[in-house]
Amino acid sequence: MKREPQATLPKLTEAEFQSQVNALLDLEGWDYIHIPDSRQVQATLPGLTDIIAFRPPRKLAIELKVRPNKPTSEQLYWLETMRLCGFEVYVIYPDDWEWLKQILQKVLP
Repeated sequence: MKREPQATLPKLTEAEFQSQVNALLDLEGWDYIHIPDSRQVQATLPGLTDIIAFRPPRKLAIELKVRPNKPTSEQLYWLETMRLCGFEVYVIYPDDWEWLKQILQKVLP
């Protein structure tokens, strides 16, 4: 799914953006796990995606970023690993809000 450029939004921290995304996931009926800081979860999981979300038959791996930040090599590793395991994977920025809503509202047959 191609994302369209969005209007400039006020600068958010990743924590503020995470709170907004959690509220949208709740609103759209997704079950999800938020990993606040994967470096503190377990030594073998640095870079694990911020959100793992489920709404059968779909499963998503979402990495949240605020500009100018980009995914680290560890985060890219996990996104690719999860893609290979059948997850839809996304890197989402605050200006991707409408695109994120489309992703979460997408209904599969």
